[in-house]
Amino acid sequence: MNTTGSEERGSQLASLALPRYSSLPSFGIYVDQLVSLVNDIVGSFAMPEEKTLTASMVNNYVKHGVIPKPISKKYTRDHIACLIVVCILKKVFSIPEITLLIRMHIAHLTTEQAFDTFAESLENSVALMLYGKTVNPIKEQAETIENGLLIERAVLTVSSKLFVQLNMATEAAKTTSKDSDTPKQKRKKA
Repeated sequence: MNTTGSEERGSQLASLALPRYSSLPSFGIYVDQLVSLVNDIVGSFAMPEEKTLTASMVNNYVKHGVIPKPISKKYTRDHIACLIVVCILKKVFSIPEITLLIRMHIAHLTTEQAFDTFAESLENSVALMLYGKTVNPIKEQAETIENGLLIERAVLTVSSKLFVQLNMATEAAKTTSKDSDTPKQKRKKA
């Protein structure tokens, strides 16, 4: 059994982390800065060929009410937090489902609390995938909130999909590598 591949996948997943709300920029940023920042943050949650966020996606999210309109063409910490959540959850859920989930979650918490709960839930669900247990138990507050378990289950779903994708990508890379290392035998014509 090759443990190097599983150790590599484990370290990839173990390094997945989100910043907390307080560390996001507290000043308004323009759409190009927003796209770059969000892509940097969620890049480790995406497969290499995936487009996580573009300026036209941001415009569509504004147009369809997924995120509020920018203020004087500038996006705030709340926009950034919301887009990070959208980019991660869209791996598994539709945009209307994500929009509803965000609205339900924010109805019970401030944006800061909601985002930090999401980040902690995601990190815990990744730890659950790797170690079979969470490393930083979710605050009891999330369990007492009516919709707190929904966000936990959503991020568990995302981390499960990431785990499967990383394992499949590693296995595919090993297979491709083996195929290119082995000289192909010429077929005999009958």
